Amino acid sequence: IIECLKKSGLTLSEIKDYIYMAIRGDETIDERLHLFLEQREIVKQKIAELQKTLEVVEFKCWYYETAKKEGTVS
Repeated sequence: IIECLKKSGLTLSEIKDYIYMAIRGDETIDERLHLFLEQREIVKQKIAELQKTLEVVEFKCWYYETAKKEGTVS
């Protein structure tokens, strides 16, 4: 879970806070749920941004593959 949280964008300090919440047990369920709900939205935004980036990269691949076949970018 630590690796997942790190990849989702949490800082080491935030991960440490999460671990302490988990250690404290059931009294922090709401806090932990809130943390994961927030991270879910952040990850969804990152995925959307990466999807847009991929679309541009794919277009440029197509563009230059076509230019290579034609021998020009004109």
